[in-house]
Amino acid sequence: MVICVLVTHGPVAEALAKAAQSVMGDTPGVYALSISPLSLETIVQKLEEMAGSPEAQEGMLVMATLRGGSCWNAACKVAKRHPHVRVISGVNLPMLLSFLTKRDRLPFPELVGAVCRDGARGISAYPEGQE
Repeated sequence: MVICVLVTHGPVAEALAKAAQSVMGDTPGVYALSISPLSLETIVQKLEEMAGSPEAQEGMLVMATLRGGSCWNAACKVAKRHPHVRVISGVNLPMLLSFLTKRDRLPFPELVGAVCRDGARGISAYPEGQE
């Protein structure tokens, strides 16, 4: 099974995981990691442990908050050492729901692209045309 690790500042990761669970029910293979107040080395170590677990060997998608931030930087360090790890920035609930509904249907590289597209598609303004 492909797993997902939500890496965020503060309690955002836990809140997203709980929101997805309220929509989807059981969400196996979804993990929340709050980096506050962890050091970069500790974040990398925790992600390394997850990437090395038997559960993650089919793929581990890390959804981080900001590209270039601590969550992103730590996840990219791990992805460089583990070819089965991919990293996406801009984590949001549509991305997580896309992951949960498509991970059993799409090969891992296609899943990563679909999650990115669905996450972007989940951003809109009302009334339309104001973005």
